[in-house]
Amino acid sequence: MPYKFEKEKLKINEKDKRNIKLSAEEKLEIKKLYESGLYSQRQLASIYNVSRKTIVFCIYPEKYERARQIYKEKAKTGIYYDKERHKEYIKRTRDYKKKLYLEGRLN
Repeated sequence: MPYKFEKEKLKINEKDKRNIKLSAEEKLEIKKLYESGLYSQRQLASIYNVSRKTIVFCIYPEKYERARQIYKEKAKTGIYYDKERHKEYIKRTRDYKKKLYLEGRLN
């Protein structure tokens, strides 16, 4: 039976590592800033506190789609699945959600 905090959702408008990193408006802004030539990908990544790869995906959405397609193809073969590592990640996620629940950051 799942823990209560596993079903709880994060309070609205609260930033958390489980939330989407960038809004649609921020993605458009990143693309415009990069196309202006004033900022590099690394500078934008630093400004928005995300990885450079995230910036590349904002600027070139077709690369994001291609990456997702490759991941799906490899996932079918089981290349990305490691049972022991998966167990560890699940445990870490549960611990993190429990911490949020105890802090009152979950509804």
